[in-house]
Amino acid sequence: MEKCGHNVNIEKGAYFTRLLSLGDNSGLGINSYISGRVTIGNNVMMAPNVSILTVNHNYNDKYTLIAQQGNSSERPVEIGNDVWIGMNALILPGVHIADGCVIGAGAVVTKDTEPYSVVAGNPAKIIKYRAG
Repeated sequence: MEKCGHNVNIEKGAYFTRLLSLGDNSGLGINSYISGRVTIGNNVMMAPNVSILTVNHNYNDKYTLIAQQGNSSERPVEIGNDVWIGMNALILPGVHIADGCVIGAGAVVTKDTEPYSVVAGNPAKIIKYRAG
């Protein structure tokens, strides 16, 4: 792990690479899959089966088998502070999850979020903002 904060919680079956930076009071959920350069801020809660990816398969050339096209360049993922990521959420390469966000269970996050937004669905969209 590139950086490990204080009071972190890594649940059973969590997979992560050495490129992970994990902030204070944050955790990785049961069977989570964190691949590549991912930065997770402070006070981030993660439910089971969350996947965070930083690369994808290339597939643009229809005359070449997808398996022979290799992977895209890495696009790091950044997760802010005070974030809750629901069960089975998928966060795709290059996404920035802003401070205070809630990511709904099963959400497929394909683009950056706004601070204190609640996003859900496939693809994930803002459904409301946290009250305060």
